[in-house]
Amino acid sequence: MRTRDSAHVFNFVYRPNASFFCGWRVVNDGRFRWPDGTRLAFVDGDPIDYEVWKDTVIDPDQSDLVEIRITCPIEMGDFKARFQFVTPQNIFFGESIWVIICVRPLTEEEAAMEVVVQPMDPFPRELAVMPYNEGSNHRFRSPVPDPPQDDSMME
Repeated sequence: MRTRDSAHVFNFVYRPNASFFCGWRVVNDGRFRWPDGTRLAFVDGDPIDYEVWKDTVIDPDQSDLVEIRITCPIEMGDFKARFQFVTPQNIFFGESIWVIICVRPLTEEEAAMEVVVQPMDPFPRELAVMPYNEGSNHRFRSPVPDPPQDDSMME
């Protein structure tokens, strides 16, 4: 197994309790297909809250994007965590992937950038339902007023 980044170390600076997505393109450079149920798992380091949404099953000489959602600790400081792939039989394999998070209060400029660069959640828990304005009787009225009606244009 190899990632497209040879260092396998990824540094992030976030505010306390922030959530973000981290992803890697990994390649199965072995001779066998990874077994069903193979997942990226925390191995050691500072405990970091993370979620994985899918198993990673890759055929030989193929690649796939592996993503996890990380939630930063509430405490300030630097946190290091090592991840590795594991089979359903609890056999770890492949190279380690290190995630290093610096948790600190963000400046106003950094906070504005965080909103701009934060990717959309590729695995939303539920879809937001936006009300549709179906005329003036609908209880969710549009903030944009309807254009004035000019009957002469209809003729």
